[in-house]
Amino acid sequence: MPNENPNRQMRRARVFNGEMIQERDLSQLYCLKLSAEHQHEIIQMVEELNALEEVEYAEPNYRVYMMGGECIAEKYGTNLMYHQQWYLDAYGVTELWDKPIINSARPVIAIIDTGVDTTHPDLQDNCIEGYDFVNNTSYVTDDNMHGTHVAGIAAACNNEMGIIGANPLALIMPIKVLGKDGSGDGATVLRGVSYAVEHGAKILNLSLGSYGYSKAAADVYRNASLSAIIVAAAGNDGKCIYASHMGLQKHGIQPEPSFPGAYSFVLGVQATNRKGNLASFSNYDDDGPLFSCEASLNEPDGFNYELKAPGTEIYSTLPGGNYGELQGTSMASPLVAGAISALMMVKKYDSQEQLWAELLHTNNIAETYALTELPADLDVVRIMLRERKEFSDETEDAYIGNNVVKAGETINIYPVIRCTSGDASNIKSIIEVDENEDPNCVQIVTGEADFGWHLDAMGKAVSKNPLVVKIPEGIADSRHIRMRIKVSCENQEGFNYRSFTFIANNMETISGILSENTTLYSGHTYYVEDDLVVNEGVTLMIEPGTRLEFAKDKLLLSNGKLEARGTAEKPIVFTSHHSGERWKNIKTRKKSVIPKIRKQSQWQSQLQ
Repeated sequence: MPNENPNRQMRRARVFNGEMIQERDLSQLYCLKLSAEHQHEIIQMVEELNALEEVEYAEPNYRVYMMGGECIAEKYGTNLMYHQQWYLDAYGVTELWDKPIINSARPVIAIIDTGVDTTHPDLQDNCIEGYDFVNNTSYVTDDNMHGTHVAGIAAACNNEMGIIGANPLALIMPIKVLGKDGSGDGATVLRGVSYAVEHGAKILNLSLGSYGYSKAAADVYRNASLSAIIVAAAGNDGKCIYASHMGLQKHGIQPEPSFPGAYSFVLGVQATNRKGNLASFSNYDDDGPLFSCEASLNEPDGFNYELKAPGTEIYSTLPGGNYGELQGTSMASPLVAGAISALMMVKKYDSQEQLWAELLHTNNIAETYALTELPADLDVVRIMLRERKEFSDETEDAYIGNNVVKAGETINIYPVIRCTSGDASNIKSIIEVDENEDPNCVQIVTGEADFGWHLDAMGKAVSKNPLVVKIPEGIADSRHIRMRIKVSCENQEGFNYRSFTFIANNMETISGILSENTTLYSGHTYYVEDDLVVNEGVTLMIEPGTRLEFAKDKLLLSNGKLEARGTAEKPIVFTSHHSGERWKNIKTRKKSVIPKIRKQSQWQSQLQ
């Protein structure tokens, strides 16, 4: 209270209800602000302050909302074709329309598509300036019909004329990136995405896609997701998102992810029918919106389609003031985009991550609105392995190694944990040998560790403290060891689990220049970690029954004498260390010994 004068005369007066009020000195009334990482400690601090004799009282700084009666669409049944829009009730959109608006700013939805008929009676009052990247003009038209249909689903006006959009108060930013035939190129789409974000769109709808992974596209969408919510169609080819799920393919359809819907920072939308079941044509994610059973170097979090929404028999606007029915994930996506924009007007969210968490834990937008509090839910995204060394950086980029370890090594294991809902404090991780595994296959040095970080909704981090295991010296070569990590926190019931497998190699590493006679013995496996060179005048003897595994692109070069005498019973095996990687070959001073060696996984012969 900066204007309070503590030295003035305090008044007493009787008020209308008869109570005698004694004016109080408010100069020692303070507002304490906590930093973001301590926001979850507010209630605890209030209790601690109230326990102090010097403090008269302490209480939270409660959030205040306006009490206005304005809502999104109190009357909407007079739109002539509303009764053909079964999908609005099915996704719970109409339940938001009579809720008090607490954020009066009209959200901008970028319709990145074939353009929009901005003169359509149901769209013209909601359209703002966009851009046509196909013809390089600010005058956007729709010479297909797809974009206009999509725009009406998301944000058609409430004007008692035709249909009504999921959010009739949202503004439509038409971005044309596809031509008359409904196709375009990736670079044009990315220019449209960047334009939309730069010009204030808070929600991007992309009812389009491709099965080609693009690192450039991933970078653009990742940047855009920092300031806007991106919603995209999953695709209409009945494909599973996971390339490895060959056994789950429908009617021989090859599984593969569709982009941008599959990116982990984009809300990918699958289509359902009137019965709420997955539409027969819809691409799908068979392990749910939170978990990804596949990851890659480019996308370590893997790929997901997160949401489902009606996508069959969808009635909406068409160019020239017309209306019509289409189906596809292209229709499900703008329904979600418009619904999210409506939700943001009637419910307060402190972060986009909080909104994501609620969407991923509910089935429709009405359930999302009704959700008051989510308990913490932890997910072990992946496991980082590396040799034991000093901890230097909490980011995933600081970690080296893969799932291959050596006999006798002590390995630090760092789980990467994501909080998919709520706030997670006091996170603990425990490592144990899988119940179907030999318990003596590994020695657990540190079986329980404090994660070391607090995670907000959708927050993710690498454990500050490692779990530690030691690989036995005498373990069999190429031994697959299956373990599991379970995690918990103080506001989550029970544990969440993630199983993983690493491979223990019991082999000798051999690399570099051999300057003295050397023998590689039968029954042993040798890892050629770097190019192996035999000096002039030196003999390398490889006994029958010996195995050499080469790192990627590494070779054996003999400037001296190379003797490798395999037999049918005991062949000498030359192969790659990692399946699928190509090693180079074996060369002597005179010529390459076996021209086709790089295409062979095993080879048996005499080299002289």
